[in-house]
Amino acid sequence: MSTSAAVPIPKAQIKADTDARTGLCLGIGMLVVASVLLILVQYALPPNAHAHYWGLNPEGMQQFRAHWGLYRLPTLSMDHYSVAFRLLLVLLWSGYALAVLSMMQGAVLKTKSLSTLITVTSLLTALLAPPLLSHDVYAYAAHGRLSALYGLNPYFHLPSYLAQMHNPVAAYVTWNWPTVYGPVWTRVETGVVFVLRGQGLWAQVIALKVVEAGALIGAAFAGRRIAAKLSPGRENLAFLAIGLNPLLLLEGPGSGHNDLLMICLLLVGTMFFVEKKYVWAALFLGGSVGIKLITLAVLPWAWLEWSRGRPWRQRIAGGVTAFLLTLLPTIICYVGLWHGGATLASLHARTQYNLSAATLQENAQAAIWLQLHGVKTAASGFLVALFQNRWIFGAFASLTLWLVLRPRPGQWHSAWIIFSALLMFGAMGLPFPWYICWFWPVCLLRWDKFGMGLSAACFGLSLLWVSGYAVMSGY
Repeated sequence: MSTSAAVPIPKAQIKADTDARTGLCLGIGMLVVASVLLILVQYALPPNAHAHYWGLNPEGMQQFRAHWGLYRLPTLSMDHYSVAFRLLLVLLWSGYALAVLSMMQGAVLKTKSLSTLITVTSLLTALLAPPLLSHDVYAYAAHGRLSALYGLNPYFHLPSYLAQMHNPVAAYVTWNWPTVYGPVWTRVETGVVFVLRGQGLWAQVIALKVVEAGALIGAAFAGRRIAAKLSPGRENLAFLAIGLNPLLLLEGPGSGHNDLLMICLLLVGTMFFVEKKYVWAALFLGGSVGIKLITLAVLPWAWLEWSRGRPWRQRIAGGVTAFLLTLLPTIICYVGLWHGGATLASLHARTQYNLSAATLQENAQAAIWLQLHGVKTAASGFLVALFQNRWIFGAFASLTLWLVLRPRPGQWHSAWIIFSALLMFGAMGLPFPWYICWFWPVCLLRWDKFGMGLSAACFGLSLLWVSGYAVMSGY
């Protein structure tokens, strides 16, 4: 009776595995340490300072500083703050890159350990990081208070009303617009404020940030399941790359931007799509559309992939059903808020943001011409905005034609990456750093040359953009 001897593992392989594990531990350690120090540095913002490019929210930071009892924490000079912020960004991004590269080289971290790390990091960031990098989370609380506390429609009433009522959130809001977001997000804002109406502003802001922490956790779990289908063997790599992504941590649970919830719902919808659970896919995509309309672009692309090889009658029936299911969350959440085309007036105003005076005058003249020819006021502004961004529709048509002529499974993910990047740079007035959330998580679902190339570009772009928070000047 013969026995087979165990095949020895080459020493080079053992060394490579050891190096990969060491790199993973070191990378995660660097990322965690840099995250903690970056949170502390934000509390040390010098007085009378603001960021030259993206703006800051020192009032919000002071509120968090007071609630956490950090009165004795010293502030830094502008030069020291800028240098410390940038060095910690480099350490943070370097740790992230080292952890991702180590997992690409074979380092293993158990799913349970990774999920615990992602969950704890996201929640602690939401609780402890001051909303210094943006005022948006206070604008969300303001719109929620208009609805939950005063029974007003945030699509028609300005946050300045809160100042008249001596509501404390008014001191933190810097733009006096009705809400520009979809009704799903409006209901989230209202729900958070209603549930915590007796707990005060700080608790409501914390809760809105925790919503985004949950969105990051959900996006990471969904990304893991998608990667298991698209890039088998890379699912935990995608899990780490999304869940511990520095940009997503800073702009999601750190600043509380709702873009992360939008992309989370898109990823969950994508997860159900690749798992052939199409009703759930349409409903979650609809939730994403109900936060920001832009993800509606995904619906026809997903339908193209679903419909291949099916009879035309089934294609049409499936497309109509998917369209209705996708619109369902928006329709339900608009009940009680919708009052005709005027409900979209604030969204139209957002499309005019940062336009030149000459362009605004041309748009106004075009709207007047349309009104003189029988078009209603609200509709005329919307049509002018559509025409102003006609190149976006040209890009959408080109990408759709590409998907028709070169059909491949999952190709519409690439179309979304390209389309959302064009939206960020071409239609949003200012390409704020948190808009990178629209496409970077989707890049991290693919670990072929194309996906990794896009992720590398997002890595450099996000580090460069976020560094703009450290370009300081005085008032």
